[in-house]
Amino acid sequence: MHRYKYALKGFSAKLTKNQVEALEKDARILKVKPNKLYSLGYIKNKTRLKSDNHVLKNNLNINQTIPWGVTRVGGPLDGTGKKAWILDTGIDLDHPDLNVDVANSVSFIATEPADDGNGHGTHVAGIIAAKNNSQDVVGVAAGATVVAIKVCYDESPGPGEDQCPESSLLNGIDYITNNAAPGDVVNISIWGPIDTDLDNAVINAANNGVRLTLISGNAGSNANDYSPGRANHSNIWTVSAHDNNDNFASFSNYGNPPIEYSNPGVDIPSLWKNGNTKTIDGTSMAAPHVAGILLATGQEPYTNKQVNNDPDSNPDPIASSEPYVGSPYVIGSVQNDHPKLDWSATEGAYEYEIHRKVGSSTTWGLWATISSTSYVDMMTSDPDLRVMSSPPSSPDGWVAYKVRAVHQDGFFSFFSNIVYYELSDGTIVPHSTSSK
Repeated sequence: MHRYKYALKGFSAKLTKNQVEALEKDARILKVKPNKLYSLGYIKNKTRLKSDNHVLKNNLNINQTIPWGVTRVGGPLDGTGKKAWILDTGIDLDHPDLNVDVANSVSFIATEPADDGNGHGTHVAGIIAAKNNSQDVVGVAAGATVVAIKVCYDESPGPGEDQCPESSLLNGIDYITNNAAPGDVVNISIWGPIDTDLDNAVINAANNGVRLTLISGNAGSNANDYSPGRANHSNIWTVSAHDNNDNFASFSNYGNPPIEYSNPGVDIPSLWKNGNTKTIDGTSMAAPHVAGILLATGQEPYTNKQVNNDPDSNPDPIASSEPYVGSPYVIGSVQNDHPKLDWSATEGAYEYEIHRKVGSSTTWGLWATISSTSYVDMMTSDPDLRVMSSPPSSPDGWVAYKVRAVHQDGFFSFFSNIVYYELSDGTIVPHSTSSK
């Protein structure tokens, strides 16, 4: 028998029919219900090219790769000193590319240790926290500590794919509610039928200051029809999946709410059991990217564009550690013998930097910072000034400008196109050599 004390009040046990009937008549018992099974949120049996599997036969990869998903969300970031709790199939406890807190790791699956005999939990842990070293892959919050909370069998106990008993899930949530510290992150890449007790358990964990990342699920339908991803709380983030072109994954559930963000979930390489790596798909892979952002930054993710082709016509924002800041496209003209630059306002911009270069003998330098989308360089004047599409052939006698947008938190866009002006008789103020 398992007793729940922290995330909810109750217990799980194997009962006879007579025991169930007796409990149902007991006024102290709110409800008695059967133990449901939940599923891991990855796509099984997908056909891949052999070169895409990244399964390492010798348990060694001397060339570390940065997965496209880690790059897409602004990683890798430094996760040193941070802790993530992984409710899953366990974690490869001695994987050389992970920092595992073995002492706090635990299994709620009878006869199976916290060590991962499936691979899914290790994959999730790697997306969040694989070390930034010379092997395998690197995680979003590289080097963070991960804790294995085993709530799923290594293999399904029945004919279907469901291998995570609700009783074990509730035990895991109860455990982290009591043991995780405020600010820690908990990832649950598991989904299944609606259950208010499971929803309430994750909400109660969130009430304790723990931050939870959940998956929308892989049915290609409304995420509100599945637990625990439908649960809502300011400390809960439910995540859908997209591919490396920001297209919504065909298998991913949709709906806002409960979904807060979309993140990479197609062709995701990460760690695997027995010291290996593997590439798989699923919303299981999307939620850990958000977990890594939360863990490393300690704050709500930025939005970096939106997914394409979201079935609910309300595109999910893509979570990132960096905001999207659009690059300006600059059009040059001449106004009263002065260079004039114009561009349209760009997404995420708080202000704009104008950088200038005088001839080929100088370096680019910051010339002005403005909040508007038009700039006239009153320090440069020439009655014969004209705009050029490329730098003049002579090393001197010209000036060039480029612009980049600045986010209010200090992030920059890429630089714009360069606009050149040819000079003949004009006088130019000595150019600053400072650069950014």
